[in-house]
Amino acid sequence: MKKRRILVLCVLSAILTGAVQLTASASTETKITSVSLQIDSDITAGDSDSDVEVTSSSSRYDVDDVEVTNEPDDEWEEDDKPRLKITLTAEDGYYFASGSVTKSDVSLSGDDGTVTSVSRSDSDTLFGLCYARRSGG
Repeated sequence: MKKRRILVLCVLSAILTGAVQLTASASTETKITSVSLQIDSDITAGDSDSDVEVTSSSSRYDVDDVEVTNEPDDEWEEDDKPRLKITLTAEDGYYFASGSVTKSDVSLSGDDGTVTSVSRSDSDTLFGLCYARRSGG
């Protein structure tokens, strides 16, 4: 009976030790609370080019994808505002917590723009929608 109790205590101790290690490793990740992006747009009125590059110098996240969601069928008009969907991916050791990054926490530079919304897919992925200013306009 004593051997059985010792065996149960050893197994329980091993399980609890593993659970503590999992909790400790999860708490070592750092929450991302702000985002800085550089926009380089070649979009101009009268042109059909939709080339936009979005970069970041941050070591906390990467720009994974940039999509112009309102490309014209023909050419960009003077009043058109290119709308971008930007996908960011958190690097190892970092995460996007629910509500931790809002549109006011995103700063844009370069060709500038206006952030219209920010949403989180999961702790590793953040989506941002913005209007980019056209080159020369």
